[in-house]
Amino acid sequence: MKFEKAAPESVGISPKGIEGFIKRLEKDELDMHSILIMRGGKLVFEGYYEPYGKNSLHRMFSISKSLTAIAIGMMIFDRDIGLDDKICDYFPEFIPEEGAHPYLRETTIRHMLTMTTPHDGTTYDKYSGKGWVKSFFTKTPSHKPGTVFSYDTSASHVLAALVEKRTGKRLIDYVRDKGLMISDEAYFIPDGEGVSQGGSGLLALPYDLLIIADMLMHGGVSGEKRLLTAGYVQEMTSFQVPNHAKGYFPAEQQGYGYQIWRTQRGGFMMYGLAGQLAVCFPEKDLIFVTTADLTDRKGGIQRIFDAFFDEVYDTLDGKLEPTDLPALEKNLAVMPLENKDTYDIDKIYEFADNKPGLKAMRIVANSDSGSINLEFSDGIQSIGFGFGELRFGGFVKYNCPYAASAGWCGENILIIKANLIGECAGKIFIELSFSGSEVTVFMRKTEETLFNEFNGFAQSK
Repeated sequence: MKFEKAAPESVGISPKGIEGFIKRLEKDELDMHSILIMRGGKLVFEGYYEPYGKNSLHRMFSISKSLTAIAIGMMIFDRDIGLDDKICDYFPEFIPEEGAHPYLRETTIRHMLTMTTPHDGTTYDKYSGKGWVKSFFTKTPSHKPGTVFSYDTSASHVLAALVEKRTGKRLIDYVRDKGLMISDEAYFIPDGEGVSQGGSGLLALPYDLLIIADMLMHGGVSGEKRLLTAGYVQEMTSFQVPNHAKGYFPAEQQGYGYQIWRTQRGGFMMYGLAGQLAVCFPEKDLIFVTTADLTDRKGGIQRIFDAFFDEVYDTLDGKLEPTDLPALEKNLAVMPLENKDTYDIDKIYEFADNKPGLKAMRIVANSDSGSINLEFSDGIQSIGFGFGELRFGGFVKYNCPYAASAGWCGENILIIKANLIGECAGKIFIELSFSGSEVTVFMRKTEETLFNEFNGFAQSK
């Protein structure tokens, strides 16, 4: 599915406003990966930050929940399931011999969609690939269902399992077969038992998010095919339950629908960790999509919203100031660390016992680039980096590509930042503080579950 491209002026969007939006995000030092803006069905801006491109799959995290809810809506459209069906009835194999807890017996598909399950959070151990579905039915609930919003990713995972159990298809294949025209490359990471991670495992293209958002904006119609009932989409994107007490900033405190967030200015959004957004404003017939890595930027999501409102939304149908947007689209790139100094170094260190398990390290750097070789108790990892530019490589243990840069803070402190790419999303920070013949190493990772050896201090001998 392709959308018509048009000049922003033709739909009442100021090109200068879009440029101002981009510049605000740069000023706030937000690591953006893509930005797409569409109004009236016309795509007016499509920018990708190198090394990310139009065909780069991106981890969408909790936007996965929205696609899972769409799959549930398709099954409801076919009258295969109902919103008020009890979830326990579909998974008798996971019910304990003594029977399900009364609160779980009362839990409906509607409760699962609105995050009003009887659990106070996700039930499974995210570090274990197995037992994710079963855990929902065996963990003791904390309160009655249908009462309060409590973000429960295991509910979304169980709904994905329901889709796959009832249809005999992978969730991604099911929604494609029903007519949702997302890319052939998109997929869900499975759990250890083969169930699609319907709460957080979607990898897709930013353009896929635009296709899904457009379908929701058109009441369940994609292209010329109806995929969901208009009533389901209305409920899905409307205020169903308050979430103010659970939200951390205004954009996520406006209420919750069916795996869809309400947001400011009367909008609704698909929303994933670290800046994955597909935001719809029906009254303005306006959609914007972002992918990003804001795992190290607390408050970064609200900064995106504030910049968009100030520079684009609030200037709609106003003064249409021109600027060279095509050039801006072509020159976007993930920002490397700032570096003002140049020092040559080639040193080897050994370490005493430490939390990360670091045994030895070699650091080599010149004016343009460098590398750090880290020997852990369970293997060796080398990271190449650039000064003022990104260098590319991979974390062998996790089969994860990276783009890394570094910067000197005076002669004694070197900071290295590796941006993770692909199924793993986040950053690895390494700070080296040199003192005579010794070095103190501090490492921090922002990735959700892996890379635990990159956390903590190590002191050289």
